[in-house]
Amino acid sequence: MALAVGSCLPLFRRAIADARKLRMYLLKRQNYRCAITGLPLEDTSEIAVHHIVARQAGGNDDWSNLCLVHKWAQAQLRARYRGDLTLASLKDVPFRGL
Repeated sequence: MALAVGSCLPLFRRAIADARKLRMYLLKRQNYRCAITGLPLEDTSEIAVHHIVARQAGGNDDWSNLCLVHKWAQAQLRARYRGDLTLASLKDVPFRGL
């Protein structure tokens, strides 16, 4: 049975709404600051959702395991661990707001 093209639209809208809720929740939890640097998160185009405990290290997608960071700070963290974020620790996200 084929799905109608329009049948996925409500699911897509719900996913967008959930993503917005997640960002607002994380921004408030972190006092609008990057979880890695502590600097203000002002330009939303330069913000990335970051896993506190990497999925490769057993972390999950629960909101409690997510934080917002500057994209450049996340890139520096990846470079420090050469892409293997299983080596990262909670010390790498001191401003996560938990």
